[in-house]
Amino acid sequence: AVLRLLLVAVLARAATTLHNALARVHRRVGEIALVNAAAFFAVLGLSWAFLGAGGIRGAALGYLIGQAAIAAAVTPRIVRLLRSGAPDAAENVARATEDPWEPEQP
Repeated sequence: AVLRLLLVAVLARAATTLHNALARVHRRVGEIALVNAAAFFAVLGLSWAFLGAGGIRGAALGYLIGQAAIAAAVTPRIVRLLRSGAPDAAENVARATEDPWEPEQP
């Protein structure tokens, strides 16, 4: 039963990981820190709260609820980040393909 709870929780954690990857692409480091801090406190608090009543199952349930809550919170942001596309992608490609030893053109 505990492993089943953790399996479902890992699926929710995948949404948070996807959000963090997209936020990195968009250079939103503060957003990543905020989401990870919220996940930390949610999971720690809920696991601690359920640990006394349910033992290890309670801790797993707290982890699942915490991860699901964070995943639900970041899902709209994931959609917005995906729709907006990568920032200045064409400029990054041009910069990556230019020769660093070639003098600049006026």
